[in-house]
Amino acid sequence: MLAFYQRWAYRLKPLHLLFLLGASAALGLFAWLVFAADAELSARWQLTTVLLAISCAVLWLWGNLFARDFSASATTLSSWQRLKHRLMLAGYYLLALLFSIILLTTLYLGLRALKGIIAAAFF
Repeated sequence: MLAFYQRWAYRLKPLHLLFLLGASAALGLFAWLVFAADAELSARWQLTTVLLAISCAVLWLWGNLFARDFSASATTLSSWQRLKHRLMLAGYYLLALLFSIILLTTLYLGLRALKGIIAAAFF
């Protein structure tokens, strides 16, 4: 699982500035929808902007957190360092699991928001 996240982190790393700009633009748009937009427009696009901000932030974190080498030579490490390395790997596995849950949840909510936008536009 960590190898998958590491491979994609190396691919996402060059796009980290784009993800930060996307998240900040989505947060700015969300603030405008909450404070300045009319009620119908606000109700239609609030979920989409929040999902875009969360998705961009998670992809930025993914590119920054998992773009490191997780392997260590077992022969050169002491027992304390091996234990520390295994605990670090367990933490990264839990983090990868959390990222998977967050991405699946945002994908599900994004599809529901898209269904609502399409339904409002065509029906």
